Amino acid sequence: MKRILYILILCSPIALSAQNWQNICSPGVTLYQNVLGEIQTFRLDSIQTPGNGDTVFYSYHTIREQEPCADTSNGSVIGYKVYKTSGGWFFFFNRSWDTLHINATASLNEHWKFCDLPDSGFIEANVSGVQSDTIFGIEDSVKVIAFQAYDSTGNPISHALNGKHFTLRRTYGLTEIADVYLLPDTFSKYKLVGKTLPETGIANLNEQVIYDFDVGDEFHYQGGDTPQQWYTTSIYWKRMITILTKEVSQSGNSYIYQASRCMQLKIDPWGSSEPPYVENFRDTITFAHPFSSSLTDTSRMQLPGTFIRRNWIDNQVAYSYSRDFNGPNGRQKQIMGENYYMFRDSCWEWSVYHFWSEYAAGVGCILNEQKGGNLYLYLDKLVYYKKGEEEWGTRLAADCDQLLGTNEFQISNFKFQFSVFPNPAKELITVQVDSFTPGDIMEFKLFDFLGREVYQTTIRQSHTMINLSNLSNLSKGIYIWQVTGEAGTAMGKLMLE
Repeated sequence: MKRILYILILCSPIALSAQNWQNICSPGVTLYQNVLGEIQTFRLDSIQTPGNGDTVFYSYHTIREQEPCADTSNGSVIGYKVYKTSGGWFFFFNRSWDTLHINATASLNEHWKFCDLPDSGFIEANVSGVQSDTIFGIEDSVKVIAFQAYDSTGNPISHALNGKHFTLRRTYGLTEIADVYLLPDTFSKYKLVGKTLPETGIANLNEQVIYDFDVGDEFHYQGGDTPQQWYTTSIYWKRMITILTKEVSQSGNSYIYQASRCMQLKIDPWGSSEPPYVENFRDTITFAHPFSSSLTDTSRMQLPGTFIRRNWIDNQVAYSYSRDFNGPNGRQKQIMGENYYMFRDSCWEWSVYHFWSEYAAGVGCILNEQKGGNLYLYLDKLVYYKKGEEEWGTRLAADCDQLLGTNEFQISNFKFQFSVFPNPAKELITVQVDSFTPGDIMEFKLFDFLGREVYQTTIRQSHTMINLSNLSNLSKGIYIWQVTGEAGTAMGKLMLE
């Protein structure tokens, strides 16, 4: 408890007069946004006091795309580690762990070396202006810290940082900054947009913010679940949900909703003589969205760039997290698993996405998809919502009666029926094509779950046997098979033991 109180006293705005421009590493989460609407954050997780009045602040580890191996050692917008001296100097660290210097106590026109450059050059920082303006409705004093590059003899040279600047406020610390990980090579500018302690500016996205629906809110979704092994059924859907009632649970940790729902399903029974057919239904449902951290799936609400190892099949993976204001109507959006990283041969390698979920403030989950390579296995997508006077997207129908009274699904006319067996398999598999016509030519491909093609052959007969033991690059796990012919493409999962 004493440690927590020490952090709050050291970094909170309550101690501003004593801090004197040094409120840079605030407790809680600090949110920054760039011109593209992308959000990066700093979260004060712990501190160390090495002595002499110095303090080291630590945030959370992120994963950054690097070649050949991803970098898991550093942090988000102002880094994993910030070192503050008793004299008011702050040291930040870029991707090479080179030191970047900010003198929070510098006066107007005072200058210092911000960082080194190759060939003994350097970037100079200078307090080019001291002024007053408002942020979050509060007037505050501001220092403008400008940059200029010099060579080893002190002559000005051209550089990406020339003419760029940071802004440092007496109350809120650094309110304009670049992603320090990329400095000095790239100046990727971010502005302060929110803090959680005290709560200021935009909210940090969480379950309570995402699932904050209101009575009368209307949501339309469309998607499908395709076969994951043959002789199963494909289902495609359109559904409309309208919120009827809203309450907070007695424990105060959940929203409880009652909603009307109507849905139209197209069911495609692959491997059967039964043709595709459509089913309609409507009902009233009750559902809850917990927002207590002890009840929710916190894996999807991590901060941007968070690095967390996870076990997946026989491998370790780390999903990517990102945040932006590019959700529907500019709403704040959380993305989980747009791409992911896999640990191979002592190296974290970037890979194509295969799980991808998006959540937006006030409208819930707006996208949930699973892919193998470029093949969709599951897709559920928000296509329209109405909240009060705010509308976004395209309605599926004017109301449930209209939705259930129409059938606009595109029925597949793929004329081939396939089976790939045995599944699971060890060495040999057979690709069987029902209703095969002599002269038909199809292409069979096998993809791993990184989306890489690992095998390809041509199918020219109703039964084709493939010996996978000859493929030295195949390991145990899940693969996606794809068969392509003149009439279309079919796909499914194959488990290798």
